[in-house]
Amino acid sequence: MEHDSYVKAIPVIYFQDIYTLADSLQICKFMTSHNGHGINIQDMADLFSAVTGIEADEAQMRICANRIYSLERCYAVRQDITKEDDFLQGKWAEEPTHGGPFDGCTLEREKFEKMLEDYYALRGWDINTGIPTRETLEKLNLRDVAADLQRLGKL
Repeated sequence: MEHDSYVKAIPVIYFQDIYTLADSLQICKFMTSHNGHGINIQDMADLFSAVTGIEADEAQMRICANRIYSLERCYAVRQDITKEDDFLQGKWAEEPTHGGPFDGCTLEREKFEKMLEDYYALRGWDINTGIPTRETLEKLNLRDVAADLQRLGKL
């Protein structure tokens, strides 16, 4: 992947999922496939099945990861974290890099925003607000969370 590519939503979600699952299963993130080798999500499903006796596959584990990640996002929303907080701030967004092979590169805000919207859409979150949609929360069996956000006027 090119360093200046703005097509990163799919790998970001994969790595968020694998890290979320590693945290949930008490597996060291450095032992996961984040660097191209190590324990992948199917391996985690196999470990989970072996320990609990509950059959799981990669797809089911990814749903669990999305449920956890979306629940964490809902907590952030309750704390008034907004889409604007998902943008890089300060020198990271405004200044070019200095030195090295990427000297002079800058963040293109419009491309970054499109990438963020792609990410939200893949997560099942509203692309305008970054808040998980009611449909997504219901699909993830988080109806009570949707009701809470509705009560707070955030959904």
